[in-house]
Amino acid sequence: HMAPEIDLGKIGVRYGKAHATSAMFKLTVNGISSHAALPHKGVDAILIGAKVVEFLQSIVSRRIDPREEAVITVGSFKGGEVENVVCDKVEMRGTIRTMSQETRSFIIETMKRDLPKFVEGLGGSIDVNIREGYAPVINNEEITKILEENVVDLYGKESLEIINEARMDVEDVSYFLNEIKGTFFRLGTKNEEKGMIYGLHHPKFNIDEESLKIGMGIQLKNILEFLK
Repeated sequence: HMAPEIDLGKIGVRYGKAHATSAMFKLTVNGISSHAALPHKGVDAILIGAKVVEFLQSIVSRRIDPREEAVITVGSFKGGEVENVVCDKVEMRGTIRTMSQETRSFIIETMKRDLPKFVEGLGGSIDVNIREGYAPVINNEEITKILEENVVDLYGKESLEIINEARMDVEDVSYFLNEIKGTFFRLGTKNEEKGMIYGLHHPKFNIDEESLKIGMGIQLKNILEFLK
């Protein structure tokens, strides 16, 4: 994968767990409309939705072992059309990221079980839809060691960057690595002189195309060594 956080000319190698697992969710909070000046005659879906966001964060901070990596992010929150009506519907979309499938399952089960009861206690109702995403990326130790040796042999020790921490973003290469031994490395593209410093998914993200030559070189090296 292209790595804008790693300098051009370097290849990032990670042993073991490399990327998180994921799930996507859509939550629809249902309230009751009323005139904004008479909120007691309605059920404010926006207020409930705000409390739902807070509730989701409490799962991470109070229901999961602090030593377990977990993130719940609400990336979209939509509700209401005009300023003088109590909103009766809020739709939220977000993502769950964890380093283990067990923690992901716990979060999903907690949301499905507890959110309806929580929202009901506030006078509304909620539809909870969750779809599991990618599995975690776990690099095979043996293959990763071969990659490390190939990087040093081809480009020198100065081109090797050992990555010490797993990332909370996800990759579909996990499906391949669940079936066969392999490793997923990161190809440095950062070049401050050319202004190529922006992270993945940033609107100004770009790469120094010299990195492509480096990437092709190490892949050819990997293939040739494997065929010996």
